Amino acid sequence: MTATENGVSIPSTFQPANMDELESLATNISFPVILKPIDDVGGRGIVKVANIQQLKNEYLKSYKKYQTAPLIQNFVDGDDYCLTVLYEDGKLVSSMAYKNIHRFPKEAGAGSFRETVDDKPFLAVANSLLEPIGWHGIAELDFRWNGNPGSIPFLIEVNPRFWAGLFQSVASGIDYPYALYHMTIYGKAPFLPSPAIGHKTKIPGLWLISAVQGIAQSEKNYEELAYTWKNIQGSIKNKQLKESFKIVQQMLGNKKIEFSKLISVLRSIIADGRMATNDIFFRDDPFVVLGVLFILASLLRHRKLPPEILH
Repeated sequence: MTATENGVSIPSTFQPANMDELESLATNISFPVILKPIDDVGGRGIVKVANIQQLKNEYLKSYKKYQTAPLIQNFVDGDDYCLTVLYEDGKLVSSMAYKNIHRFPKEAGAGSFRETVDDKPFLAVANSLLEPIGWHGIAELDFRWNGNPGSIPFLIEVNPRFWAGLFQSVASGIDYPYALYHMTIYGKAPFLPSPAIGHKTKIPGLWLISAVQGIAQSEKNYEELAYTWKNIQGSIKNKQLKESFKIVQQMLGNKKIEFSKLISVLRSIIADGRMATNDIFFRDDPFVVLGVLFILASLLRHRKLPPEILH
């Protein structure tokens, strides 16, 4: 309601209280839609729904898990953009925006590979919402936008807390935790520089998700990958990444799967993220790639870690 009153473009959003209201709503909306819990982080519980039956099933699952009716939101085409801001008594002090190039989970998860972008397309929305209430502190606003200068970004949600991509902000030159600390201790925000546009960060492993999604969805390919990883992990410890790929291809030489295509996609993604700063931890071991393929494929396929990792 607040966004609408301030002229902010948002997707139509509903919260049916029960199955009867959901039935009535389902006949008047266009699919796909996004179903999301009202209180969770990092994309948890968010599902892209393709039809009425799936909507009913996911609604019941969400209600059972969170004990609250989930939100249902019209799906907006475009990419994920996040605007991060710091306000001091209703005045914008600092801001930066980034685009989620890859997400985990792929459909509705948090960004796993990000790039800092110009924040100008999103600032008017932040000011229209936060200035009138005298906002004091940090916030993060999620948008869906197609990137065209003449088009309007759609506001998806507002988070009055630190965000999943905080590392992206800090690595781009905007140290929000320090700024918030400074405001708390000294009563005034410190000077913050302009963000480094174009800076990229990644969560090691998770950013490879687009290269393994097809494997996870294929019975045969997943079994082949599990078999390969089990037999190769001991032999690649002292070899270069290129040689490791050759070993994999040799082991799969008599098997009718297009592993070369997987390698091509994987190499393309690695090249794109080679210069990106690692989020969470730092790793310069190239041999993690094959293990990541197997672990992520297992997560996608079974929604749990493989036994080899747990034991």
